[in-house]
Amino acid sequence: MRASTTLAIQSDPIPDENSKLILAAQKNPVQFQAIYDRWVVPVYQYFYHRTGEITSAEDMTLQLFLAVLRALPRYRQRGHFTAWLFAIARNLTKEHYRKTGREVTLEMAQNLVSPSEPAVEFSREDEI
Repeated sequence: MRASTTLAIQSDPIPDENSKLILAAQKNPVQFQAIYDRWVVPVYQYFYHRTGEITSAEDMTLQLFLAVLRALPRYRQRGHFTAWLFAIARNLTKEHYRKTGREVTLEMAQNLVSPSEPAVEFSREDEI
């Protein structure tokens, strides 16, 4: 008789840092502070880079974290939390420009670089 080899499949993979923070916040909303602390600076920088305005970046950062806090109980780990977070940020940015108009200051227009690859072109189109 031949011995069969079985592979043990780990049913609960070791969660990454974001997964741990999310699970803790889903169990206890007070733990959301850790998610906020981890992501507030990158999110604010994203909005500031897109708008060039401190107050808009602050407002949009607040809106994003309120949206995340509301949606967190329904959030399922199907992908990357970072992608989900910045998809919300991107949608808020689009909404901001729909409400305020699509004008870009001259200073912001001068800072746009000429893209040499598709990823840069996509980012530039998103900024405009």
